[in-house]
Amino acid sequence: MNEALITDVGPVPADWSYPKLGDVLTEGTRNGIYKSKEHHGRGVKVINMGELFAFDRIGNQDMQRLELTDQEKDRFLVQDGDLLFARRSLVAEGAGKCSLVVKPSEETTFESSIIRARPNQTIVDPRYLAYLFSSRVGRYLMDTILRQVAVSGITGTDLLELRVPLPKRGEQGAVADILSSLDEKIELNRKQNRTLEAIAQALFKRWFMEFEFPDENGRPYQSSGGAMQPSELGEIPVGWEVKSLDQIADYLNGLALQNFPPEGDEYLPVIKIREMKQGITANSDKASTKLDPKYIIDDGDVLFSWSGSLEVDIWCHGKGALNQHLFKVSSDVYPKWFYYLWTKHHLRAFQAVAADKATTMGHIQRGHLTNALTVCPPEGLLPQFTETFDPLIEQIIAVRLEARTLAKLRDTLLPKLMSGELRVA
Repeated sequence: MNEALITDVGPVPADWSYPKLGDVLTEGTRNGIYKSKEHHGRGVKVINMGELFAFDRIGNQDMQRLELTDQEKDRFLVQDGDLLFARRSLVAEGAGKCSLVVKPSEETTFESSIIRARPNQTIVDPRYLAYLFSSRVGRYLMDTILRQVAVSGITGTDLLELRVPLPKRGEQGAVADILSSLDEKIELNRKQNRTLEAIAQALFKRWFMEFEFPDENGRPYQSSGGAMQPSELGEIPVGWEVKSLDQIADYLNGLALQNFPPEGDEYLPVIKIREMKQGITANSDKASTKLDPKYIIDDGDVLFSWSGSLEVDIWCHGKGALNQHLFKVSSDVYPKWFYYLWTKHHLRAFQAVAADKATTMGHIQRGHLTNALTVCPPEGLLPQFTETFDPLIEQIIAVRLEARTLAKLRDTLLPKLMSGELRVA
């Protein structure tokens, strides 16, 4: 960067501007609406903090509803291109979290813990601002106006005073196009995975609950007169067996990894319930690399969080160390798709067990794995099923790994584009 404009967030190209955020908005910021409970459950969609923290782009997600008057609609609806900021948060890094409103299909409002900013789209690309506020530059800016009282928070007034480094409008659009194309591909991968998961679940139900797998003539087994036998789960195909979850797979509990600190510069990220949801982040704890290899997890391993928020998932975020409260599920006998789908099948019942433990953190015990039953096809039939299920599971893993690569590329480009280190026409 030969010539530079010196700003509070560091040097940026000399042809960039450095206005206050308030100077690139069409109006002042606005806090969202609060209404008492009798107005909830009908009316327009309402963006709550849950949506704000869950989605960087908010448009047509399922939401709760809130009744508004016409006057309130004039003041509190959102529109395409609005920026929404978390006004307060229990943790400092949550305050100021920014999401972009993208083409809402119906009238939508926002709750009182959220601040709305409406960019003047003739001079600034809202997508660019959204990426700016999700970058390290944006986090630095938010930290300058963060107020720490009972909870961490920001104000709309302080937000207006933030100075934001901006390239010209055309370059903003080019930067936003690059980053958006990556995000759109990542979202496309997520949708593809949801479809693949739904196909796998539907086929599993058809073959293992309804026993309508193809018989030797390619016809649905049970409805075509396939022989059945009684079992503790009712009628099952002749030759099949009932087994418990812990008979078809090994559920290895993780370690208390605070007892295995890293040695030197090498470490493994600690995989907890948080990492199951978010992947590995800068806030992930670190553990020694000298663990028993069975406690090291890698892409494609099946994980099951058995306390807190119970979840089953296929890990696709790289190598890490298995923390306590997580099971690594594996089997020397049965294929991955088999124990993964059976564990998923019982998840809702496990979640109900955990929810009943009102006085302690919700969890299940190993006895619940023993009580959770499965039906297992004979040895000769399982490979035929694997020919169908295995490609589905492998495709799910491949799509997730591609999304991870795209996200890594986006996160590498983001700070370079926001600082002007990397320029695009």
